[in-house]
Order: sequence, then structure tokens, then C-alpha cells
Amino acid sequence: AELYNPATGTFTATSGSMTQERAHCVATRLFDGVLITGGINDSFDAVNSAEIYHPDTDMFTPTSNNMSDPRVGHFVSYIGDGTFLVGGGETSYNAVTTALASADIYDPATGKFTPTGTMNDTRNGSIAMQLIDGSGRQLIAGGFSNGHAQNTAETYSSSGMFTPTNNMNFAHGGANAYEF
Repeated sequence: AELYNPATGTFTATSGSMTQERAHCVATRLFDGVLITGGINDSFDAVNSAEIYHPDTDMFTPTSNNMSDPRVGHFVSYIGDGTFLVGGGETSYNAVTTALASADIYDPATGKFTPTGTMNDTRNGSIAMQLIDGSGRQLIAGGFSNGHAQNTAETYSSSGMFTPTNNMNFAHGGANAYEF
């Protein structure tokens, strides 16, 4: 892994190496480090492991346990109570892939993943973000399922429930969204 210094525009190798080789993983900023989840190995199969990069020591350590499923193309979204919702994705980049409807909660305080509810649709390449209405809910929208972009969306609440919302007007796969 490498670190980018915006002041000098240069990259520097980290002192430590990641605990597992992974491509197409998701890196998420924590309050005291970076959570690195899933991705694919050199066989193009998704992995269920995760690790933390610690900037104070410039080293990587594995999380206390693994995600419930191997994931690539998944989402990670901050919930607002200090935890993160990690879900969807697919199990492989090989010719036969399985989109996932499963999700986990990652708690940085314990370093553990805990399975939570199941999404109503399988999703790979979807977006997820915390709603700014003060409810603490997450919006999960679009993505691909069985090779087709979706127009479906749902919300996740802290009770572990995924609830369908109205469909989007158009199908979106691999999209991005921003809070206003």
C-alpha cells in the first residue's frame, strides 16, 4: 500500500504490508484509521476478510473477525452511531458470480462484524448513504443483479430492517450519490 501526500504530490510506500493481497476492495476512513474490506484474490474470488490501516504505526492488522460473506463490489456506509453498514457485492469476478443481499454491521470499538438483516434485492455496485433527516436510516439504491442494472431502492434502520422504497425512474448500476 502507498500513502499520498497532497502537499508534495508524492506517494510513499507504507512500512507494513496489508495482511492479505486484495484488489477491488473498499477503503473507508475511520476516526483513527482506515477500514479495508473485501475485494478479490489472485483467483478472482471475493474474500470475506478485512483489516485496519493504523496511521500512527503505519501498519495493518486484521479485524477481530471476518464479514459474513466474501464481498467485492460492496458498499460501506457510516451509520452515525459509530458503526458502519457493509453489504451487497458479489462473490467473484469470475464468469459465474452471485450478487448478495446480505449485510453486516462493523463496530470499530470491538473490531467485529455482526450479520444484520437481509436486503430485499441482491445488489452489486449499489450506493449507500446515511439519510440526513435525523432518522439514522441508510438509503441503498440501484446496483446490478444478475447482470442487470436495477431501479429499486430500500432503506436500512438501526433495528436491522431493510424496507423497500419507491423505485427510481431509471436503473442505475455503479452509481454515486451525494448528500445535500
